[in-house]
Amino acid sequence: CTSGGGTAGTVIASQSIPAGLAAQKQTVTLTLNCIAGAATFTISFDANGANSGSAPSSITGTGAKTLPNQGTLAKTGSTFGGWTIGGTVYGSGASYTLSSNVTATAIWTAATPTPTPTPTP
Repeated sequence: CTSGGGTAGTVIASQSIPAGLAAQKQTVTLTLNCIAGAATFTISFDANGANSGSAPSSITGTGAKTLPNQGTLAKTGSTFGGWTIGGTVYGSGASYTLSSNVTATAIWTAATPTPTPTPTP
């Protein structure tokens, strides 16, 4: 929609006029309200202390979106555990429905070291 008399789209109207009234002058007043298109929202990604790589690119749109994995993000001594949005945890590949602008923050958990086997004497 635009202000200042811009065009918001096409309006098609039809009205049948009875044959006996077709020659009479008629005045019709139409009030057209502009309905804006659907709003779009953005998911931004926060690396949350990662020490290498880049956070995924923002996702913009409406409706359900698939959350990415961590891409090139890495944090020494930690494992990527998904994303948190508004206190809810989502794994890689989870669906999130955009209804406002949000930030998905990376979740890092301390990596569990692999035990070294004790040699047998």
